[in-house]
Amino acid sequence: NSKGYSIVAYDKGGHGKSSGKRGCIPDIDVYFEEIDSLIGYCANHYGDLPLVLYGQSMGTPVGLVYVLRNPNVFKAAIGSSGWLRLVKEPSLLTVKMAAVLEKVLPCLTLSNGLDPKQISTLQEEVELFKNDPLVHSRISLSLGNGILGLVNYLNAYTGPFPVPLLLMHSEDDPITAWQGTNDLATRLEGDVTFWSFSGTYHELHHDKEADEIFQSQLTWLEGVLF
Repeated sequence: NSKGYSIVAYDKGGHGKSSGKRGCIPDIDVYFEEIDSLIGYCANHYGDLPLVLYGQSMGTPVGLVYVLRNPNVFKAAIGSSGWLRLVKEPSLLTVKMAAVLEKVLPCLTLSNGLDPKQISTLQEEVELFKNDPLVHSRISLSLGNGILGLVNYLNAYTGPFPVPLLLMHSEDDPITAWQGTNDLATRLEGDVTFWSFSGTYHELHHDKEADEIFQSQLTWLEGVLF
């Protein structure tokens, strides 16, 4: 783009234009294999340019655990509105029942309970989300339990993060709780930066401060990459 960065995105399994049942993956390792494929694609198309991993919502725990397991691949990482704690957490009974049922019905999908109005404070963004034919509201037992496993791992992790990390969250996010991101940033050792916002919702890049946030991210990237 005009700033000299190439952006490579993909649809995670069970989402967007990816194949398979909506909201379902066999197990969480599928998401790590997808990042492996993404890295291979970038190597083929961009050579040895430095890579930065950017995760939004449930992409944050997936990305952070990947970096912890593969500390020498990415030069930096960004996590936006990460699913590290939910504003409305499922009950312990629900979690236990899901763990049992997954053994026999891994691709049983349930509603994710997401209200489109909680995506952004901008009505036009809400309408785009609601009318996007690739958006769905399903999450399987295998996917939900897989993400919860990553979340529990990160919430118990105390120690170094191997690359510069930028974490961002709105204190008014009605879906994922900013306190989870703040707590993680406090526990991690290394070059970790946490930005909190107010007056915006879950998708910071689709809300009223998006341009300023993108510009601040560019400034942060220049500081850690060059």
